[in-house]
Amino acid sequence: MLFFKTHKGQVTLNFLFSFFAAVVIFAAMMKILHWQGADIAIMVGLLSETTVFMLMAFAVPPPEEPHWQRYFPNINEHPDVERARTGTFEVTPLTLPGASGNGYVERGRYHASESWSLE
Repeated sequence: MLFFKTHKGQVTLNFLFSFFAAVVIFAAMMKILHWQGADIAIMVGLLSETTVFMLMAFAVPPPEEPHWQRYFPNINEHPDVERARTGTFEVTPLTLPGASGNGYVERGRYHASESWSLE
């Protein structure tokens, strides 16, 4: 359903999730305090939440993933495979120094022959 991709649709879903979650929380408080009608309130709240979740599962399409390969061409390649293919491991902004556990980073290049340290 295209309605849920619009701003109004997102606001509606957010309202439904929040409202029925509030019903469940209030019903739980009723149950803890042993108030009458707590069983029915919890049942109504949980059934409503179930309905909203089913709506999300079947009617709302998943959000589109950005094409990360445009920005990070080797994102799907393991660092060890890249090192075997090219002899080096290029550091990207998402790469942590020493992340593979057997090397260090110096001037944007990964060196596997020596150990990396913080000193």
